[in-house]
Amino acid sequence: MSQRIRDADAIKPWQYQYWIFPRDPSCAGKAGRVLDLYAWYWQGAPLGPQDYIISADEKTSIQARIRCRAGLAPGSGRAKRIEHEYARGGARQYLAAWDVRRDIVRGRCEASTGITPFGRLVTPVMEQETYCTAERVFWVVDNGSSHRDQTTVRRLAKPMPT
Repeated sequence: MSQRIRDADAIKPWQYQYWIFPRDPSCAGKAGRVLDLYAWYWQGAPLGPQDYIISADEKTSIQARIRCRAGLAPGSGRAKRIEHEYARGGARQYLAAWDVRRDIVRGRCEASTGITPFGRLVTPVMEQETYCTAERVFWVVDNGSSHRDQTTVRRLAKPMPT
């Protein structure tokens, strides 16, 4: 069968898309709250100028590579040269907090993930003048084990010193 005939056919069983069906019956409500925040609304009312949204996540198991030799600086008509050989430096975790409204990212590398490393990201962010005096700071995080327990909830809900 020619490609032209296959392309004209209404049914194309060889084409497919991966899809994850929501299993949580309250998925739409939870997603709606996050989407409302990203559109600058909370519970039907627009966010005020002293409200901030921080989206935080972690990228785990980034392989640190240490170059065996220093690279050569770029020269006239020549790109920078980097040796392809490297030594393994172990895995690192990158944790980041993105201020959605101001487009500022604050990140840090950690040896492991967990509640304590996540706290080392949250604490300095919440101690910054902008956030510690804010009316509200909304943290959007996934359901990962680093930030879904009551320790994190208390840390984020705790009033910061002014």
